[in-house]
Amino acid sequence: MEQIKTIRPRNWLYELLVILELILIVGIWWVFSDSWKYAFVFGGLTYLTLAWSLRLTLQRHHRNGMKLLRQKHYEEAAAAFQNSCNFFSTYPWIDQYCFVTMFSSNAIPYQQMALNNLGICYLSMGEDEKALEAFKNLAALNSNYPNIRTVIEEIQKHIDETASL
Repeated sequence: MEQIKTIRPRNWLYELLVILELILIVGIWWVFSDSWKYAFVFGGLTYLTLAWSLRLTLQRHHRNGMKLLRQKHYEEAAAAFQNSCNFFSTYPWIDQYCFVTMFSSNAIPYQQMALNNLGICYLSMGEDEKALEAFKNLAALNSNYPNIRTVIEEIQKHIDETASL
């Protein structure tokens, strides 16, 4: 189980779209100011303000969960990841268009990252059945998630071995 990790790969198309958003914002400021100097300064500040505001509000449960996971507060982290999963399943369009809604270039949707991290929390707490359920839910959303089948098989094997003792 040591090979299970939190991951955050990039979608390079989304990365390009986020850069285009920055260029668009700078361009809008240039239209209003007629000066590239002011356009770059105020466009950059507008971009940063929007990006951080959106990330701090829309990703608050996920960010809190990651902080708690790093601190090894697994119970609290699991609750935060469950809240993140619930939020992104309630509003899937925010996750689907994250390059616009959060200026994010993640290749894996936040709901799937939340389920992965929820499973990690449950494994760390020794709650194999809940971890298995989280990873099965993840596999149902994305059967191509890295190593998901192997993880599910290993957890099921561990549960079966524990039950036979």
